[in-house]
Amino acid sequence: MVVGAGPTGLTAAIELAGRGISVCVIDSLAAPRTESRALAVWPRTRDVLTSLQVLDDVQQDSDLFLDQVAYELGDARSVSIKLPTDTMAQILPQPVLEQALIERLGDLAVSVHWGTRLVDVVQHPDGVSVTMSSPGQNEHEACVKFIIGADGASSSVRSLLGISYVGHTIPASFHLADCTLQGFPNDNVFRNFVSQAGYVAICPLPDGGHRIFARSEHTDSRTEMSPAEMLKRAGLSSVGVRSTEWTSDFRIHERVSETFRQGNVFLAGDAAHTHSPAGGQGIQTGIGDAHNLSWKLSTVLRGIALPSLLDSYETERRPVAQAVIDRSSVQAKLWDTSTPWKRRRNSFAFRAANQLGVVRARLIPALLGYADAYPPSPAQSSRSKQFLHQRHRSPAFKTNLQLVAEGSWSPEEIAEIGRLQARHELLGDNVMQISDPVPRTRRGIVCVRPDGYAAFRVGDLVNLERGLDQIIRSWANPRLLRG
Repeated sequence: MVVGAGPTGLTAAIELAGRGISVCVIDSLAAPRTESRALAVWPRTRDVLTSLQVLDDVQQDSDLFLDQVAYELGDARSVSIKLPTDTMAQILPQPVLEQALIERLGDLAVSVHWGTRLVDVVQHPDGVSVTMSSPGQNEHEACVKFIIGADGASSSVRSLLGISYVGHTIPASFHLADCTLQGFPNDNVFRNFVSQAGYVAICPLPDGGHRIFARSEHTDSRTEMSPAEMLKRAGLSSVGVRSTEWTSDFRIHERVSETFRQGNVFLAGDAAHTHSPAGGQGIQTGIGDAHNLSWKLSTVLRGIALPSLLDSYETERRPVAQAVIDRSSVQAKLWDTSTPWKRRRNSFAFRAANQLGVVRARLIPALLGYADAYPPSPAQSSRSKQFLHQRHRSPAFKTNLQLVAEGSWSPEEIAEIGRLQARHELLGDNVMQISDPVPRTRRGIVCVRPDGYAAFRVGDLVNLERGLDQIIRSWANPRLLRG
């Protein structure tokens, strides 16, 4: 069962259903949200959505990609960062993405049970008993093997399990408005205004409108700020507001769940961690959780892998979530312009980070999602560093590992790799070969997981056999050994 039909829960449901796992999706809302909370879809998330055959459906709804980030620092200085094509974030309103995910889920004969609230969760040795409440119905029960709680920062799943949500609330209020502006550039630039008046950001939207985001030092989230006032703070009093589609005033929390798993119940997305919107990492981190967990659950449910594989979910995803919280926290601190020294600090930090290449070398790769490195876990060899194998894109809904031979290998060596691969059903049925136009000075064999990450990389057949032995001993079902 998946609780929560946002991007995280829908991704998990599609991944499971696509692998032949029966899945039920419930959401307490009566219908999908219409307001757009998250916007940014970074390249790694686009890879996942492409593998799920979702991205083509939304491409026609948004071909807006941010190609530049600009900072006006309020001291007659500015910083502008041009983004290469392969690093651009796509601006994709959350309702558009969710609708595409819902339709893809429907293609797999699964629908969302809207207006269904989770009332109680009781775990037992064979799974989980859940009590649900739906409009016009009495409370009803069901038994499921696993639950994925993807029901947001106010997660009912986390609350029912009594899991603490550890962290703090930023002592400031934040304001958001989706507007149609008059007299403001309609381009692909994300603009930040940092001055004595406060922090304001303006992001273009696919429909030609703009999202305005501002910080104020009030700690009451009920404090409102009009779009005109936000523009004034940015020094844009001459810009007019033709219409306002949506506004929101809120607080920002930086929290992480005490645990991502309790028995057969897992937490993912905002239910497991929440952070500042700085960097636009919300959708990416949640979909990353779903992508990591779903192939492991399906492999266990199909009996290919042992339940010990599931221990790797929190081991791998907690450091990623914490890194996002830490990184976005630093960025959010630069929104604080409440004192002169903080404004001087912010101005220096923006300019220094750009001049020293920190933004391009460290921040942008982290935002893209390709820099995440998982620590050793049951799904990851301790003998090699975890890395995303970008040159191989696994087909959608794979459940086994894939051996990829990079560089030049003889037919006899490829046959031996195939023999080693054929030892267990967990491993793929064929060896993929990748040859470079320029021959490599060092050959390699990469064991690629269904989520596109490398379980390990070795340089010869002896170490390949050792690596496969370690995986088979760690979490492959011994009953499926071949030969």
